[in-house]
Amino acid sequence: MGYRGFITEHFKGRAYVDYWVGGGWFEYDVKKDDFPALRTWDGVLSNGPYDVVSWNAMTLHMWNGAPGRCSEANYPANMTKVVEHLQKTAPNTKFIWIRCTPWRTTPDTGRPTVDPSKNDFIVRLNKATDEIMAKHGIPEIDLYGLCEKKFDTVPTGSKDSVHWSRDVSREMAELIIKAIEERLPKKHMGNIGGQAK
Repeated sequence: MGYRGFITEHFKGRAYVDYWVGGGWFEYDVKKDDFPALRTWDGVLSNGPYDVVSWNAMTLHMWNGAPGRCSEANYPANMTKVVEHLQKTAPNTKFIWIRCTPWRTTPDTGRPTVDPSKNDFIVRLNKATDEIMAKHGIPEIDLYGLCEKKFDTVPTGSKDSVHWSRDVSREMAELIIKAIEERLPKKHMGNIGGQAK
């Protein structure tokens, strides 16, 4: 959510920009096509049509390793189902995947560092998602790679595991804006959707 204001300001007067804060879980009583994430996306896309949608599927909430949130074993099939549903439901929309950012911890030294117990899970699911997006021709924005180099911007002693400074959020926005600009129609007012982080 830290980057959305920068994106809105950038496209002011050029595009309608929507944000959705929330998401449909990948677990919890998934029964064949009765899948919460698909119902969520149907509701979101009904507000379109959108020219471009950037999304991250609430990764920091789903991928934090909490029991019952996101099964690593079931994830590839479920994410594939979501991607195929999006491309079928909104064939004229250009989707962009945003890679999940690192999960931090602050040890006794006071300097934030990667939390191996949760971050290893994020790394594995980022990799699994990379393969799915590549297979379906969906480009990615590597916010993980950006934030991996920004730990020095986190205040000493910080207990916040996931949020970043305004300056880092601005850099995130710049990457997302660049990707949107490359895909937004140039001749008319566009519609942009984004699932906010």
